Amino acid sequence: MAGNGGIIGPVNTVNTQAETITSKTSTGPFTTQPQTTTVQVLVVAGGGGTASCGSGGGGGGCFRCISCISVSGGTPYTMTVGAAGAGGPRPAGGGQGGNSVAAFPSNPITSTGGAGGNWGDGSD
Repeated sequence: MAGNGGIIGPVNTVNTQAETITSKTSTGPFTTQPQTTTVQVLVVAGGGGTASCGSGGGGGGCFRCISCISVSGGTPYTMTVGAAGAGGPRPAGGGQGGNSVAAFPSNPITSTGGAGGNWGDGSD
C-alpha cells in the first residue's frame, strides 16, 4: 500500500502561510504582508458625540466585515479611520462620527459614522 493514504501517485505537499492579524487605529497607509493574495477586513466608523443637559447619547459607528478582498502582497493601501463626533452644547447637539474607509482598488469599503445625540431639558 502506498504511504500516502492509498492514493497512487506523488505525495502532494501543501504550503501554508501563517495568518497575520493587524489593527489600524489611525489614518494612513497600510502595507499587506508579502505573498498575501486576499484579506478579511473589519472597518469600524467613529461614534456620534453627545449633547449636554440630559441629552441622549450619540449613535455607534457602523461597521462592515468583508472577506476575500483581492490584494497584491507587499502593496500599501490607504486607510481612513473615522474620529468620534464632538460633544455639543445646548441646543446644537452632538456631532456626527467620522466615516472610516479601507481604500482597496478591487473593493473600497466605507462605514458611516454614528449620528450625534440631541439635547433634552428633562421636562418630558
